[in-house]
Amino acid sequence: MVSIAAGLWAVGLPLIVIASPEIILAGLLAFGWAGLGIRSLQNQRATQRDFSTVRIYADGSIRIRYQHRSWLAADLAAGSVVLRHIAWLRMRLDTGGFVQELIIGEAVDDEAWRRFQVIWWHYRA
Repeated sequence: MVSIAAGLWAVGLPLIVIASPEIILAGLLAFGWAGLGIRSLQNQRATQRDFSTVRIYADGSIRIRYQHRSWLAADLAAGSVVLRHIAWLRMRLDTGGFVQELIIGEAVDDEAWRRFQVIWWHYRA
């Protein structure tokens, strides 16, 4: 395993030296972006692991229940989207963390989904 890493380093070092600065910058940005994405997914997985229920009330308030805790208050965060059959909710907990939830519903047959959409449009207006 050490020899593979040493070989990659030996091949990669001259490529970095001869590569243009734009390519190096693009590579650094790509690795940075991937690292931030991985960190975000790890944080989301840690939060979602204990997540069990979301309640959205008619006044727009949100409560999130964890399996090992009581209900926690939350607010909608930027990035939440509600469409006709799908919703992506991004919620900020009062404790400072974020919870994201993908919800799929049927606007024709599901009364709870229609009610959710009405609450969403009134709350976001």
